[in-house]
Amino acid sequence: MVQRKKKKSAWNTDEMSQDDMRKREEAKKENYGGGGTRGKGIFVEDTKMYTPKEGECGVRIIRPHEFQDLKYYGFDIIFHTNVGSNNDWYLCSKRMTNFANEYKYQELIDDFIQDSRCPKCEMQTSELWESDRDEAKSCYPQHRILFWILDLMADDEDQGEILLWSCPKSLADEILGQSHKKGTDVYIDVSHPLTGRAVYFDRIGKTKTDTKYKSVQVSEDEMPLPEELATELLCFTEIINFPTYEEMEESLDVKTDTNVKSDDAPPKEEDTQKEPEEKLECFGKEHDQWEDCDECSNAKECEAEQFGKKEKKARKPKFAKEDKKDDDRSDEVLEDSEGVKEKLRAAINKRNKK
Repeated sequence: MVQRKKKKSAWNTDEMSQDDMRKREEAKKENYGGGGTRGKGIFVEDTKMYTPKEGECGVRIIRPHEFQDLKYYGFDIIFHTNVGSNNDWYLCSKRMTNFANEYKYQELIDDFIQDSRCPKCEMQTSELWESDRDEAKSCYPQHRILFWILDLMADDEDQGEILLWSCPKSLADEILGQSHKKGTDVYIDVSHPLTGRAVYFDRIGKTKTDTKYKSVQVSEDEMPLPEELATELLCFTEIINFPTYEEMEESLDVKTDTNVKSDDAPPKEEDTQKEPEEKLECFGKEHDQWEDCDECSNAKECEAEQFGKKEKKARKPKFAKEDKKDDDRSDEVLEDSEGVKEKLRAAINKRNKK
C-alpha cells in the first residue's frame, strides 16, 4: 500500500525562535518617526498602505515570506526624508547594510544594495555641525518596521485585503513587549498563520506631530489565517525601491545650497587662503559687541589688538613714575617747610637780641 503524504501548507508554520524574539526586544533602539512623501518614494507605485485611523485600531499581522531569513515578522527600513529640493525619500544603504549584518540577514538584501555608502550620511560632517546644526540633524535617518497586515476595523468591502503597514518603531517594540508573557521566557508569535493573534491599540491625534499610540493589547484568542492569503502575499523586497549611490547623489545635487562639503572632499587650496577683510573702525576697540563679529575674518586679530593693549598698559611703569613724582613732591614740601622754620627761628633770635 502506497503511503500517502499530507498536502503541504502554503504557509511557513515553523515556530518562531524564543531567543530571537528576546534578543530583538532587548535591542530596542530609538524611534525616528516617519511620514509621507512628495518626490520619489520608498515603495513602488500602487502599493496599498495601511494608515491607522484616530481611535481604536485592530490589525492581524501576516507572517512574511522572508520569515526564516529575518527571524521576525517585520522588516526594518532605515531611510532619509526630504532629500534635495524635490523632497525625495531614499533608503539609507549604509545603515540598512549595518542593520542587516547585525541581525544576520545580509544575504537577503545583498542583491539589492550594491553600494553600502550613503551620500546623505556623508554630509553630516563636523564642519556642518559647527556651521548649521539644524541641517546636520536633518541628515539623521528615520527607522520604521514594515508589516503585512489585515485591517480588522476596515469596512466590509475592504475586509481581507492585504496592506503594507509602515509602523513606527516605538509601536512595533510595544507590540513585541505585549506579546511577552511576564514572568516567563515565552513570546506569543502574533504572526503565526494558525495560532497568531490580533493586535489592538489606540491612535490619539491626527497629524504627524501630535500623534501617539497607546493601550497596545494582544488578543488572547487565536486567529488563523486562510491559506489563500499566502499566495497573494508579496516579498518585502518586491515593493521597496533600492536606490543607487549615484541616484541619491543626483537628488542631493539639485539643492541650491552646495556649500556643504563631506570629509571626502576637503576645501580647495584657494578657498583656505582668502585675503583678510578691510579693518573696520571698531577693530581693536569693540570685539564681540556686534552680531557679525563671529563672521569677521579679522576677529582673532581684533581680540588680540584690543585685549593685548590692555595688558601692555598694565605692564607700563606708569604708576611707579607717578609714585616717584609723588615722592619727589613730598620731599620738596618737606624741604620748603624746613626752610620756613629756619627763617622763623632767625627772625625770633633777631628780635630777642634787640
